[in-house]
Amino acid sequence: MNENAPPPASFSLGRILTIVVPVGLILLAFLGYTRYGEELGLAGTSIPKVVTVKGKVMMRGKPVSGGTIQTYFLDNAALQGGFGRIKEDGTFVLETPVEAEIQEGLFVGNHKVVIYNYLPSAGAAAGPLTTPTQYSTPEQTPLKLKVTKETAGTPLEFMLEADEDTPTEAFVEEYMARVEEARAAAEESAATPGEPSDDKKANTANEGGR
Repeated sequence: MNENAPPPASFSLGRILTIVVPVGLILLAFLGYTRYGEELGLAGTSIPKVVTVKGKVMMRGKPVSGGTIQTYFLDNAALQGGFGRIKEDGTFVLETPVEAEIQEGLFVGNHKVVIYNYLPSAGAAAGPLTTPTQYSTPEQTPLKLKVTKETAGTPLEFMLEADEDTPTEAFVEEYMARVEEARAAAEESAATPGEPSDDKKANTANEGGR
């Protein structure tokens, strides 16, 4: 018998478990992350997938003609939400800043939605708000949106509920008529800055006849 020969290897369940269990946990974690990532559209990155989001804004059974729609991304405070202009027919297409680039769509996940439309004014200040106040700030708005991969094929519709403070169509028409009159008067005044008014012309003529 060779006394210098190494002892025979012995079966050690504890040693095998020490190796197998950590590897198994890592594999399960990877598979779980991959499945979760595919569901959210993460595609192996910390930035969610961006999918097309378009639709229409309605109020009182008619399209909201003009304004802004903006979202706040709730799943990651470090990422921005989307934004878009509401067209005259009430339709919109949202865009999102992604790594210093504007892309069409929204991040997959949960968003808070803000909608507002201010009328123009003849002065520097903004005109009156024509959409309900409750939709105009992220603190007040009840609108929420969950974006999934299927959202791209389904146009959205936001139905705003007018309240007692929401301007009527008649008010908007009258207000816009006054704005147009004020603008026209300002343009006419700017076009002839050195020409005296009719009252000054009359006074000058009277003084010359004395």
